[in-house]
Amino acid sequence: MMGMVALMLAAAGAAAEPCALQGWSNDTDPAGLRVHAGPALASAEIGRLPPAIHGGDSYAPNFDIVDVRGGWVKIARADDLDKPGKARAVFRGTGWVHASRVAFTVQSEVGRSAPDLRGKPIVRASGWLGDAGGTGQPIVACAGGWALLRYRLPGEVRALVGARSGEAWFGGICGNQHTTCDSLDETESRSGRSPTG
Repeated sequence: MMGMVALMLAAAGAAAEPCALQGWSNDTDPAGLRVHAGPALASAEIGRLPPAIHGGDSYAPNFDIVDVRGGWVKIARADDLDKPGKARAVFRGTGWVHASRVAFTVQSEVGRSAPDLRGKPIVRASGWLGDAGGTGQPIVACAGGWALLRYRLPGEVRALVGARSGEAWFGGICGNQHTTCDSLDETESRSGRSPTG
């Protein structure tokens, strides 16, 4: 699968394009989210992020997404600035977390064949995909401000073109857990832009 992703990136001219995405932890384990030295469970644990807290107001550690490999996401520059009250200890280095513990919002209705506006639309939905990451829309790869997702349209969202589930590149990725980044769309999904709302 990773070979196919590399070929897709090379064909789109994005092979060397670094990720420019942000997200947050959706891990509610009281022990915190384990950060590993490499993209594998057997890799050494090098730190932890405090747990996501859901309730009247939800908050979780934020971070930059700098790479995706084999179901793992490389994160950097984590913070817990959204949490009210007492500051929590946060691993601030660079490391790997399981992709199922990473969330962001997809504010695009179009999934494409490549991480570029010229990519052929694979799916066109009647609304945004909404929250991604975790069990919702697992991230497979990233290039600039684009995320390759194994998507599954939410129940209220119809597929106007293409299938209700599959794999496609989405732009319009919002890494702010407290807002919808209203002005962000896929035309702004390019290298060097880290959408924060």
